[in-house]
Amino acid sequence: MLPKMDPAVLLPLLADHASEWLFIVRSDRSYLFCSEACTRITGYTPDEMAAAPTLLPAIVHREDVPGYEALHMSTHPAADELCLRITHRDGSPRRIGLRVRPLHDADGRRSGTLGSIRDLTDEYAIRERLDILSRAVELSPTSVMIADHHGHIQYANPSFSRASGYSQEELIGQEPRILKSGLTPSTTYTDMWTHLGEGRPWQGELYNRRKDGSVFCETEILSPIFNTDGQLTHYLAVKEDVTEKKRSLEELERYRSDLEAMVAERSAHIAELNIRLQERATAAEASSQAKSAFLTNMSHEIRTPLNAIIGLARILLRDTPGPVQEDKLSKIVTAADHLSSVINDILDISKIEARKMHIEHADFNVPALIDSLVMLMADRIEGKGLRFRQVLEGLPANLRGDVTRLRQILLNYLGNAVKFTHQGEITLAGRVIDEDATHVRLCFEVSDTGIGIDAESLPRLFEVFEQLDSSTTRQYGGSGLGLAISRRLAAMMDGEVGVHSTPGQGSCFWLKLRLEKSGDTLSGMPDTPPKPAEESLRSEFPGARILLVDDEPINTEVASELLREAALQVDTAENGAIAVARLEHEHYDVVFMDMQMPVMGGLEATRLIRLRPHGQTLPIIAMTANAFSEDRLACLEAGMNGFLGKPLEPELLFATLLEALRSRG
Repeated sequence: MLPKMDPAVLLPLLADHASEWLFIVRSDRSYLFCSEACTRITGYTPDEMAAAPTLLPAIVHREDVPGYEALHMSTHPAADELCLRITHRDGSPRRIGLRVRPLHDADGRRSGTLGSIRDLTDEYAIRERLDILSRAVELSPTSVMIADHHGHIQYANPSFSRASGYSQEELIGQEPRILKSGLTPSTTYTDMWTHLGEGRPWQGELYNRRKDGSVFCETEILSPIFNTDGQLTHYLAVKEDVTEKKRSLEELERYRSDLEAMVAERSAHIAELNIRLQERATAAEASSQAKSAFLTNMSHEIRTPLNAIIGLARILLRDTPGPVQEDKLSKIVTAADHLSSVINDILDISKIEARKMHIEHADFNVPALIDSLVMLMADRIEGKGLRFRQVLEGLPANLRGDVTRLRQILLNYLGNAVKFTHQGEITLAGRVIDEDATHVRLCFEVSDTGIGIDAESLPRLFEVFEQLDSSTTRQYGGSGLGLAISRRLAAMMDGEVGVHSTPGQGSCFWLKLRLEKSGDTLSGMPDTPPKPAEESLRSEFPGARILLVDDEPINTEVASELLREAALQVDTAENGAIAVARLEHEHYDVVFMDMQMPVMGGLEATRLIRLRPHGQTLPIIAMTANAFSEDRLACLEAGMNGFLGKPLEPELLFATLLEALRSRG
């Protein structure tokens, strides 16, 4: 039995354990009693509320204050709960429900107010979520229906009404079977009730009938709904009218069938065309290969005798002939050089047009490139009495790219500068435009004090076969291909070319190129040309042994004579087999190897030499009339260290040999 307690003590205890906030205020609004639920609902303690009688109206939302005051001042008990918005102590908005009852003394005078407040915040949040869900279902384009566990419709959204043709009032209390058309297979209903009987959702397709008698097809997801006790209470159906979609699919299927027939017919026709195209492509490839083979053969056949003509003429010039003979020999060399240049240009433009020109990516030394340009052009520049300057600041010492094509463009610029300049100077300049961690963009310029070019002629200067002096009394030779080739080579290397010129003052041809970094930069390069390679050979490597492998006697004679004049010892071999045999027993410092020879060619001989222990580090340099890039690549892949094309340039021959001897130490 519970102990007997004073009601004055028991009632406050009960109030503090209630979920509602209970309070009693006197007529002056001071608190006679305030339960602990005050803290949970408002964040303020009962003591804080008692200490500030105006605190409660102060936290009521200003729009709700009039209603609060009216209820508080009422002399009769309120029948309904007043919903108010308040601000919690932590600043969050809350909703509360307030009920009040006026208190009177024995004389009937109002002595205070009894009030209760409950927290409606969570309830309102649930109401808002339900309201959002309700509106979403109402506005959904998908049909939604809810039936009780007996199958009577309790709710249908507007989309359901539009799809069925029945109003919502007509649907409520009905069973979904009012939509049955008799066209849905019975197996569909069997499957549906099997799923529902097992408490699983069912998804399928139904053919139903609208109120107006028209049949429509809809996909449906029908789910059973259970309460917390696991008892079935409702069914939820979500439907979509797919009548038009199915009609479109059927029409598309008809189109697909027709299209397949058309495709089969076209495919047969295309297959026939492909066979014809393949035959033509095979014929074109055979023609291209025949053309390449012809160009390669013609290059070899033309360069071989041309090498003999130029080589023998240069040897005779080196023997200090008389003035008359020197003049005639110089003209032979000049004419032969011009013919060689024309042949090179024609072959290059043919390879570019046939897309057979390939750009190499290999490390090269920038000072060595500049030295080779100077050596190749020195005689021509000095022969015309011109001055030569170099302005090369901050260029990287080593780069990666196609040094052969870079040299070709700069030699073309330098050759044109010499050709069109009669007095003054020629300047080779180079500078860095910009760079990042892996690449550098350079600008090379060749400027002269020559005749210059008028502005109207500049736009067509880099076109194929364009010559600004096309009259019958031309003063300057040339094929009109050099600058066109330079532009295309630059484009293939992701670069660009251009020119600035003033008639009577000179021209400046430039090349901008992006190359991969491979080393350090140079602080600058001297204006004075380097020591001739031939002179360096005599002083650094006198008596060095050279093996010259070539089947053409005149070419062998020309090369041997040039090498012996540089104080070198030269032995010859007529083919690769003889060279391989000789290297088994004799020591040589460098081997010059032709590509095409009877018995054994240069590529096979090089591979065999590289297999020998003593031949792995031996410098082997190709010296051939096969001057295409694929020939150069084939030589390098076979194990050769360098490549010289015929006709031989003595300066380039000596420079290449000097580099090979120095690299071997």
